Amino acid sequence: MVRELGWRLAPALGLPLLLIAGILVMGSVQRPESILQSARSAWFEDGDAALAAKRYRKFVRRFEDHELASKARVELASLVAGELDQPVQAARLLEVAALKHPAHPKAGEWLMQAADIASGADRPKWAERLWTRVADVHPEQAVTALLNMAREHIARGDHASAYAAYQRVAMDEAGPSEAALARIGMSICLERLGDRDAALAELAEAREDDDAWRQRREAIIGRREAASVSIW
Repeated sequence: MVRELGWRLAPALGLPLLLIAGILVMGSVQRPESILQSARSAWFEDGDAALAAKRYRKFVRRFEDHELASKARVELASLVAGELDQPVQAARLLEVAALKHPAHPKAGEWLMQAADIASGADRPKWAERLWTRVADVHPEQAVTALLNMAREHIARGDHASAYAAYQRVAMDEAGPSEAALARIGMSICLERLGDRDAALAELAEAREDDDAWRQRREAIIGRREAASVSIW
């Protein structure tokens, strides 16, 4: 109705038809903020997760480089993970948000969340790639990322890769307490790789002196002595 009225009024107002067309088109295009708000309203006010997800996706498709796009992706990630049981899609949304807006103060946090989801979804290579990016690009969270990566490798029996992650923490990234934790991790990896002497040396470098540290040291020595006796 409004469109038809515009065309009829154009000659009477002395306006070119192209100008009237532009005004009508501009009036029919939703502003980015209104689309995002409609998604939030569908989710928080109406409780319609499916409709909210549709509107969020509409926003990120049409305005993928908008200043609010990262916020829209993160909100959509929370929605699809919590309401629609789609954690892998949530991780991808978080990853894209971080990659498109690497200077955002929460970019490292988004990648960490994505890595945790990937690990829990049995996507170890993806999780490792995300943790590695955090360690390389977001130094404030590098230690946590590398320790998580090391634990993932140990859980999967890849002690050589776990050792490399722990070593990076001990040598390059960490404060004293984190370095000590990494040295203990390196000791565990070295023993499992068959080198108990090196494991004891790394344990000594940790410079800890609590009950857990002493028990681990005594256990390694005991296993080393038992192995040497069994040879004879």
